[in-house]
Amino acid sequence: MKSKFLLLFLLLATYALHGSALKPKKDYINTPKDFSIPYTEQKVKSGNATLVTWYMPNVKPHAAPTVIMCNSDYGNMSYLLKTAAGLYKEGYNIVLFDYRGFGQSSPFQVDSNQLYYDEYCDDLMAVYKYYTAKTKAPVYLYGQSMGTIVSTICMAKNKELAGAKFIFEAFIEDLDNAVGLLKNLKNRTFKLPISHSNYNNYVRQLYSRQGLVFVGSDDAISSNGNIDYTQTKWTIVPFAGGHLTATYVLEADFYKRIKQFAY
Repeated sequence: MKSKFLLLFLLLATYALHGSALKPKKDYINTPKDFSIPYTEQKVKSGNATLVTWYMPNVKPHAAPTVIMCNSDYGNMSYLLKTAAGLYKEGYNIVLFDYRGFGQSSPFQVDSNQLYYDEYCDDLMAVYKYYTAKTKAPVYLYGQSMGTIVSTICMAKNKELAGAKFIFEAFIEDLDNAVGLLKNLKNRTFKLPISHSNYNNYVRQLYSRQGLVFVGSDDAISSNGNIDYTQTKWTIVPFAGGHLTATYVLEADFYKRIKQFAY
């Protein structure tokens, strides 16, 4: 068991280092069972794709919110399990899912130089509709890196998500700026969908919503700081760390801040 979690730590470190370059993985590094969490695997239709999801309903007596977790562009949903397990222990119901082309979801051809695909937004909406039909609990969207892009677009474009609250780590605030930063960092040219031109407007639509945003001082990808946070209703948690490192830097305080926000 120790060797399995050492492997998990090393893979997650790689995940944080190589984020923001589409690199789906088919094989799961673990399942909720490895964290002693009961779960069911559900398949959700999204257009012509079938998505694999893991649902971890909490048995604690209070009415726990449901957190739908949106993965970054690397690996698959199992790479979020350490964070998911921490949230589960705090009493939340957890939904993990794989976008098409990730994990055991339907195959989908990707260009590793593409920052994201519009189809991922369709996938999140399909998962959201599937699970909100099953629970009356409040729903929060948790996004990491590319998952913040997908969540932002979905919240702005879909009336069903009008009241949704969000929790973002490594928030991609400005797509054009992020592509420029990535070009300098990785010496590669990244592409965006044609629809990306509306993204800044979508971000501004979130200003009036309640959100929790973890902002790393050394994040060289997310372009944090382009937004005047005083103009938003967001709760900002600054920390000394880089891209996708909030859970490792803040440790228990990471989950404490989420609990303060959610309850």
